[in-house]
Amino acid sequence: MSTHTQFRCDEEIVQMIENANLPLHALRVFYGLHYLIDADPSKHVILMSPPHRNSMTVKGRKIRQATFPSGTNDLKFLPDAQESLLASKLLSVYEIDDQTKTLTFRYSDKAIVASGQKKGGKFAIADSLCLTRLSTPEQIMLYIRTMMHQRMKAPSFYISGISASTPWQSAKKSWVSAAEKLSKELDQQYLFCPEADRMSEQVSAVKVKISNDQSSWFSGSLYYRLADKPPTAVSAGHSGAVTRAELLKRETWTKVGPIPARQPKKCAQEKGTANL
Repeated sequence: MSTHTQFRCDEEIVQMIENANLPLHALRVFYGLHYLIDADPSKHVILMSPPHRNSMTVKGRKIRQATFPSGTNDLKFLPDAQESLLASKLLSVYEIDDQTKTLTFRYSDKAIVASGQKKGGKFAIADSLCLTRLSTPEQIMLYIRTMMHQRMKAPSFYISGISASTPWQSAKKSWVSAAEKLSKELDQQYLFCPEADRMSEQVSAVKVKISNDQSSWFSGSLYYRLADKPPTAVSAGHSGAVTRAELLKRETWTKVGPIPARQPKKCAQEKGTANL
């Protein structure tokens, strides 16, 4: 790693974390453990694998210092995260010692395999310091995915959890808000592109496209004029829906660009004939 706060997250373990739909404290704890293992040359996830299945022990304050906001002064997050991390099958051992203020933990066999480096596989180089400044699960998940894909020529990925039980319309606000935060934090632009099911026309998936100084989108590949649903653009901490008319204007754009101006609402007199 280039700095002492950076650590590696391989795509398979990231997918496992995303699928677990963890609350904020559990996300911080797991990524804190992942960072502490990666940052210590004497520690490796593989040491917890069969047949010995050795556990590791860490001071609670070390996790707090790694991925929690600087104003966090207690260790209440340890019991808060316990149930979620065990239920998700990310960890198979999670034992808190209140006297020594330590956590003894072990990755599950599945998480150990998922954490392994795969030849040619995708991975993120994340910064634990950046995680301390993020305040929602969506911000953390979007950050990790951004770090994994941002250096590609046409960086894009699908966000997790969009389904009939979690429709895009109810999840949209938190994801777009996360992108607004990261657009300022990372100097990136985002384009949320909903994809509709051909039978029902409901949104079945949402692709996120990233635009930055390294990206090189081809004309017509970033803004697609025949998109299933109008996309949402995010830049410099702001967001806005891209109308069909605006899509046609931006068809050849290779950067997300400025946020579209909001259309003014028509007043009552413009909507109908005023009473005289």
